[in-house]
Amino acid sequence: MPDLERDDIPVGTTFRLTFPVTLEAVVQAEEGGGFSAEVPALPGCITEADTLEELKVNLADAAEGWVQAMNDMAAERDRVPAGPLSPVGS
Repeated sequence: MPDLERDDIPVGTTFRLTFPVTLEAVVQAEEGGGFSAEVPALPGCITEADTLEELKVNLADAAEGWVQAMNDMAAERDRVPAGPLSPVGS
């Protein structure tokens, strides 16, 4: 991207950011079997599964969905067109 001057950037310009991030999850074994987990850094990001392997997949899906939902809510609030987020590594 060429260097732009302040006056060259239109009001409302958006940038898409893609970056890896490491999040910690709190995992609990459930009394009836299976596991539940939450990501404290993402309030309300909670999931469950029968096995730990399924839980890892579900956690990744839940975190991606949480970030996408927050992006969509911010875009709606700011009236900025929201596009899909690209998964890391794609």
